[in-house]
Amino acid sequence: MTIENRLNNLSPAILTAFSPDFVFLVTPEKVQHFPARDWKKEQYQQALTEKLGTYALQAWQNKVVAVSNEKELLAILPKFHDTQALK
Repeated sequence: MTIENRLNNLSPAILTAFSPDFVFLVTPEKVQHFPARDWKKEQYQQALTEKLGTYALQAWQNKVVAVSNEKELLAILPKFHDTQALK
């Protein structure tokens, strides 16, 4: 399943739970979230590297998604709307 398909198949409950104060981790089996309230850009970058390893950024439904190059894992960052904000 492509990244786009995985994202588009998230349940409505997950979609309504998106909040700028959290990062959402999506694996093929589950979705988890962790707090990122008042984080600086560098804190997001560090957390993404720790969780995903190397990753690529893309936009999806006005949110930034970080896709791991090493694992079947991605992170949705509702706080960011443009990938340039995390570079």
